Formats: sequence, structure tokens, C-alpha cells
Amino acid sequence: MKIQKTKIKELYCIQNKKIEDERGSFIKVFQKKNYEDNGIQVKFDEVFFSVSIKNVLRGFHFQNPPYGLQKLIWVTHGEILDVVIDLRKNSKTFGKCHSEILNDKNNMAIFTPVGLGHAFLCLSDRCHVIYCTSNHYSAVHDSGVRWNSVDFNWPIDNPILSIKDKSLPTFESLESQF
Repeated sequence: MKIQKTKIKELYCIQNKKIEDERGSFIKVFQKKNYEDNGIQVKFDEVFFSVSIKNVLRGFHFQNPPYGLQKLIWVTHGEILDVVIDLRKNSKTFGKCHSEILNDKNNMAIFTPVGLGHAFLCLSDRCHVIYCTSNHYSAVHDSGVRWNSVDFNWPIDNPILSIKDKSLPTFESLESQF
């Protein structure tokens, strides 16, 4: 497992090692000591699994304080364009996005700190995404930013969106609590 810093503070790309033999494959997606050795402190409270079809876009989602979330995201089947936006007002990268292709071949994962919004677009016919979160879901603190209101060039004009995601506020109207 190799943990790499990105231009956004506390956002990491994790290259997981895949072991394959005649039986199949095995991947370790989290090792607390390796994270701690890289200055990452986390305790996961919940794990989510989503299945999406091609052109589904989920996000940008986050939870406001005091229920902000660190997330670890990876793909077990298919491929996604994973995008995060920095919502921390005092950050040098406030409003900036970072993206990575995550799929079941490259074994990449993304670790996001509290204060980032998270979104992904399903690029394959079907994708399975798992994410661990450092806090429990709180409907009162659940929030988001509309996908097309940020400075990111999505490779799609008309994604499949949930009713919730269609009605999220724009980035310009966001009063960040981070």
C-alpha cells in the first residue's frame, strides 16, 4: 500500500497492492498503522456500498460539523470518475477540485478529510463503490453542492441524478461551515 499526497491538503491517493494466483485475487484496502505512519488519524464508524449504472452521477455530498466525515472510497467492480472539492474556507485550495479514475483494475482508493465534498460519475455499464466514513450518517447535517456549479469539466452534460442531487444548492450560494 502506497499513500500519496495530492495538491489538496489531507487528501490522499492510495495505491493498493493486488495479489493474484490461480484462486483469484486479494487486496488489503486499509491498514491503520500505514495510515498513522503517514500522519492520517481515522476511525471508521460506517461502511456503505452503492451500485450505479453508466452515467449516474452522485454528489457532491458532505456532512456539516460536528458530523463531518473522513471517507475512504474504492471500486470493487467497474469504473468511476471520482471528484472531490475543497470546502474549507481557510484552505489554500478552497473551491478547487481533484479527480481520479478508480476502477477494479488499478486498485486505487481515495482518502478524503473532513471538509471536502465528494462526487462520482459511473463510467462503466455498472459500478460497485464502497466507502467507509468516520462518523455516522446524520440527516440534519447532510448537505451537498450541485455537481455542475463547481469549476470542474465533467465529461457529461446530462447525467442521471437523484431528485436530491438535482435540488442541491450551487457552490456560489454555499455558506461553508468548514
